[in-house]
This record gives sequence, structure tokens and C-alpha cells, in this order.
Amino acid sequence: MVVARRDASFDVRGDLRIYHFDGREMVDAGRVLLCRCGQSATKPFCDSSHERAGFRSRPAETPRDRLEAETPAAFPANPRVLDTHTTTRGG
Repeated sequence: MVVARRDASFDVRGDLRIYHFDGREMVDAGRVLLCRCGQSATKPFCDSSHERAGFRSRPAETPRDRLEAETPAAFPANPRVLDTHTTTRGG
């Protein structure tokens, strides 16, 4: 599980193994805090530099193409499903 902490690091939990680029294991743990501000001297891990740097989170932005793909208009009507909005009963 990955949780972006407000104005801080990524809180990562689970069965974690993180390796250095050369293949050496850096950590085998159940929880780590990963740097999100880019200022940590212990990257990829958080050292609370975000506080000194004044790092501020911002809301995630949903790409426009994803928004369009998730609207009802993106899905064609199924002709086998009764459209209750246009069908009248007892006619």
C-alpha cells in the first residue's frame, strides 16, 4: 500500500525489498517512508527535508482523456438492455 502523506513523504507498507541500482539490497522491511520532495540526503528514503524545504502537496490531477473515458457518453448503449428513460409502460 502506498499513501502520499500530506506535505510529506510516501508511506509504503507491505513485504518490501528495495534494491540499489547495482543489485545490492538496500532494505527488506514492512514499512518505509520514501522521499517525495527531492531534497532528502538519504534518497530514496525520507529524512524530513520536506519540512525545511517547505514542500507542499497538491491534489492529483486526472488526465482529461481519462475523464472523458469514464463518462457515460464513452460507453455505447447496449441494445439488449431496456432503456427505462424512453420506454413507457401500459401504452
